[in-house]
Amino acid sequence: MSQQKRESASEIKAEGGSNAAGRDIVNSVAQYVENGIVLPPDAYGAVVDVQAPGLLMNFSQIRSFVGRAQHQQKMDSELGGEEGCSALYVIHGLGGVGKSALATHWAFRQNARNPRWRINAESAATISESLTEFAVALQPALAGTSTELLTERAIQWLASHDNWLVILDNVNEREAIQFLLDRIKTGRFVITTRRATGWLDAAAVMHLGAFTKDESMKLFNFIAKSAVASDEAGVSAVCRELGFLPLGVEQVAAYCVETGTRPHEYLEMLSRWPSQMFASSVEGGDPQRTMARIWHITLDRLSDTPIVGEVLRQMAWYAADNIPRSMLDRIAPPPEIASAIGRLVAYSMITQNGDATFSVHRLVQMLARTPQLDDVHRSEADINRAREEVTISLGMAFMGQVESIEGRRDRHALLLHAEAFVRNASNLEASKQLIYLLDRAAQFCHSEGIPSRGIGFFNRVLEYYERVHGEEDPQTLVAMNNLAAAYHEADRLDEAVRLYEGLLDVAMRIFGEEDSRTLTFRNNLATAYKSTKMIDRAIEELREIVGIRERTLDEENPDLLNSRSNLATALMVAGRFESAIEILHKVVGGYVKGAGMHDREMFIPLNNLASAYVQSGQFAKGLPILEELLEARTRELGPDHHHTLDTLSNIASAFDSAGRGDLSIPLYEQVIAKRRDAFGELHPDVLKSRNDLATAFAKVRQFERAIPLYREVLSDREEVLGKKHPAALRTRSNLGAALMDSGDLASAEVILREVVSLQVDAMGPRHPDTLNSRNSLGNVLLNSAKYIQAARIFEVILEDMRATLDANHVLILSAANNLASCYMHSGRKSAAVPLFEFAIAGLVQNLGEAHPHVGFVRRNLRNAQSD
Repeated sequence: MSQQKRESASEIKAEGGSNAAGRDIVNSVAQYVENGIVLPPDAYGAVVDVQAPGLLMNFSQIRSFVGRAQHQQKMDSELGGEEGCSALYVIHGLGGVGKSALATHWAFRQNARNPRWRINAESAATISESLTEFAVALQPALAGTSTELLTERAIQWLASHDNWLVILDNVNEREAIQFLLDRIKTGRFVITTRRATGWLDAAAVMHLGAFTKDESMKLFNFIAKSAVASDEAGVSAVCRELGFLPLGVEQVAAYCVETGTRPHEYLEMLSRWPSQMFASSVEGGDPQRTMARIWHITLDRLSDTPIVGEVLRQMAWYAADNIPRSMLDRIAPPPEIASAIGRLVAYSMITQNGDATFSVHRLVQMLARTPQLDDVHRSEADINRAREEVTISLGMAFMGQVESIEGRRDRHALLLHAEAFVRNASNLEASKQLIYLLDRAAQFCHSEGIPSRGIGFFNRVLEYYERVHGEEDPQTLVAMNNLAAAYHEADRLDEAVRLYEGLLDVAMRIFGEEDSRTLTFRNNLATAYKSTKMIDRAIEELREIVGIRERTLDEENPDLLNSRSNLATALMVAGRFESAIEILHKVVGGYVKGAGMHDREMFIPLNNLASAYVQSGQFAKGLPILEELLEARTRELGPDHHHTLDTLSNIASAFDSAGRGDLSIPLYEQVIAKRRDAFGELHPDVLKSRNDLATAFAKVRQFERAIPLYREVLSDREEVLGKKHPAALRTRSNLGAALMDSGDLASAEVILREVVSLQVDAMGPRHPDTLNSRNSLGNVLLNSAKYIQAARIFEVILEDMRATLDANHVLILSAANNLASCYMHSGRKSAAVPLFEFAIAGLVQNLGEAHPHVGFVRRNLRNAQSD
């Protein structure tokens, strides 16, 4: 011990015949004797000379401790440093997150430090009790002396020694331990607390979050052992439902073992009887350490801020992460909200994300929205009122249309909260406010091209109208139509057609065959047919609808123009571009005559007209229309609007089809950058643009860029849309074609056979997507010198194409060229020549004599004609 430390200790114990309080030692002893207490000789020794027994500590190893490796390494690094000076280390986090367990486990490993002691710092009384026990452990002869003397003795010992480690566990308020921090300037303190603020003088502050999934499952399995060994999925589901909170995982695992409850059975009980399950504890467990009790105690400490409970109860209905602060605006004036948020953050009940949003642990949310009769913070009336306020706030947030990227990005963030709200309120009867919210959120999903996320909303809306207004009420029929449309757009075609057909039957019975509402429902059914194997039936239905409206409406009527436009798009799907172009000219002319060139309603048929020209190979006619449309949409909507970006993408596609990859690739990259910045990597519009870019790379033979990008897009589309979605199948087909063109024929054949099988099953053998994939498969066989197999495929698909597509459709011309190549390589040159000639004539008509494709087929023809 250094001289400096001895002098310091001497100052603490007293010198010159008087104690630190300035009283005479003899008088002091006489006073003790008078009260019947005789101090042992050890009480008069210098504290600085007292040596701690070896390996002195009041806690043992936690056998069930798992994980937290990075946190322990962080503590190893940050709690080192020079001895002889104090180091204060703070671990803060939500109650039940495992702060005490981490501190204890880490301290148990610090064998070089002695003593190691845990002080229960919940209150002044528990601190004094722990210090008293520490003093007796240092000097057992002092047992039985006064608490005041033992407490002072413990403090003096810590102040005059170093190399010790003390855990100040469960600190509720810094003021309770401040007297220790003021007097003790050596050693190491590790503080565990729910308080996130007030630790500026600490050597380091660690926020402790929940477990990872793997850590949670490891703890659960350690406690439950063989009882759940075969139910990994069940354990994972329970841990996820508990938000990976260590206390929750530990208690539920023990409950499952003690009661013989399987994980999936516990989840069912938690769903049906949440308040009982939150309050349950196992035999011998501490009832003060249940999840419900810990939450209650924390809110008790915050009760001096009146709206804290309301803020937390409203946050309980949102998604756990990134709750916008603006959603709390209705609760109280801004200063009061700021105060409540500050208190909740300080006690680790919520987390600030630094972007005006907050996160709440999902278990805290579950408790906050679960009524409990004996809990003043969780009354049923308060919880219901909070839920109603959230319903109104979310509904207001989805009011009106948004055009800007920022507005749409905000709506996408709110959509996560609307989805969470619907899940959390799934068992509650719908109100008018809730139906408004559900309908607005569903309509947003429709407008953003994410129909699968709108289906749940539309379902709840339909259930409400059927229950309140009956199955034949006009509002119910509209709700049914919206749900069917969402099924259709999400490629759940069987469900869409079934709903549309039922809807049409009711409409014809109630409104009549020629009523505009009936015709709208009939149009939507035909559009669903268009997406299935019934393209011919779709065209037939749409022709009849157009005929009815032509008899009853003026040429400029928007309903008639819309029906004609729908018929044209169906014809385009069938590859009948000539008929489609003729109809679309009528549609555009009708809009021009009725409202003028600047009518936004005209933008869609104008885009379809340009697309029909481009898809039929008439680039010179399609490109000027697209450029005119881009200028109009930029002027009317802005350069970053999604419809403007759609047009820019279509221009890139036109350049791509014309063999101008040097022009198309930069445009695709520009569109992707803007869409990705707005909505992230997995938005359907971004996925489409990435697929188009990969196609552009493939067409200029940059396969080293095309193939990896196709694989990425395929993985993302299957994740977002499903493996059998038409868009995912198109990407898989494109990948197969790119592999073929790069020379990897074996991989290409495997992929394309799988795609053809899936497309035939989903859309039928004559759907254009299926025909395209069948054509690519035949091409692979042709390039693999499997001429007989390839010829059989081309003969069949050419027959199917001629039955459904225009004579000069690009697929027919491609299949004719491919079949002719098979014949030529098989020695049947006489059969090949007329097919080559047919393909050349069509290509010249579509693309012009100078197009590279024409020259390619002419070379094939010359080879066939040569001896």
